[in-house]
Amino acid sequence: MSFIKVTNDLQFNVQGESNASSILTLAPGWHYLPVLSECTAEIPEVFGESIDDVIIIQDLIGTGVYWPEMGIYTLEELQPGLAYKIKLANEVTFTFPECFLKSSPLVTQQTNRLSTPWGEINMTPSSQIVAILQPAMDQLEQGDAIGIFDDNGTPYGYLNIDATNQNQALVVFGNDPSSSIKNGFASGDQTYFRLLRASTGEEFDLEVEYDNTMDNNSGRYQSGSFAAITNFEMKNLETGIPASNLEIYPNPANDELSIKLNNSDSGIVSLKIMNATGQTIVDKYFNAKIKLNVSSYTGGIYYVKISTGTFNEVRKIVIR
Repeated sequence: MSFIKVTNDLQFNVQGESNASSILTLAPGWHYLPVLSECTAEIPEVFGESIDDVIIIQDLIGTGVYWPEMGIYTLEELQPGLAYKIKLANEVTFTFPECFLKSSPLVTQQTNRLSTPWGEINMTPSSQIVAILQPAMDQLEQGDAIGIFDDNGTPYGYLNIDATNQNQALVVFGNDPSSSIKNGFASGDQTYFRLLRASTGEEFDLEVEYDNTMDNNSGRYQSGSFAAITNFEMKNLETGIPASNLEIYPNPANDELSIKLNNSDSGIVSLKIMNATGQTIVDKYFNAKIKLNVSSYTGGIYYVKISTGTFNEVRKIVIR
């Protein structure tokens, strides 16, 4: 596969016979994936019985992701004239479906820039994928914006939250070595997250908690790697003080768990406690402070979700 980078819009014709085989065999690992069809192809249709060997498919330049393990499907079909990145668990042979439509010139519409509340981001072929999982998603609201920044406060990744009931993927872009200026993360750069709350206009630093089972839980950029955020704490951008002033103690807990919200204006507080599988085992309301008897709970990890009219926050606790 060949690549071309241009400085301005360019249209050109490629002439010849369309006699390339529509069958591809790819080894395990990362590959660039051309679309050997003149018709749009749905991903499950292309890979058939080998679909379980697909770890991830993503836009070569863009934010679409097909990531079955995380239940993220912002990319569902492969478009002719575009190329993608794919990672496979095992060797796979697959066939692009036959196209019965009359051949016509392909016009590729490609957007190389991403507009964000913090400025434009140049999308590059180098990227890292960060999944945002439950219960971290429970703290978000529809319309929220999450950005990922370098030490200088320059954004190199952005996600607009359009739904909070499913995992989402944030594509983080690396530096393009062919550019004379830095336009992405360099390998090993520390990453920082911010949240812009659309409903209030407030901006927060996010202190994130990573899934230690993923291949990248360092908080640093590594091209081609995967990370996942299981939880985060929102902190005031200027003071660094936790947004909710929430206290949950002791943690770990044995017999009794205290929950205190140090904000007299919070009013009625909604409390939910979920086990590790997402089942809600406590659903009640309280004012400012509550004590719970947890002596009968099975030992393990639980998630406490606190909600008022102005914020949502989820904390992980351990019960012994």
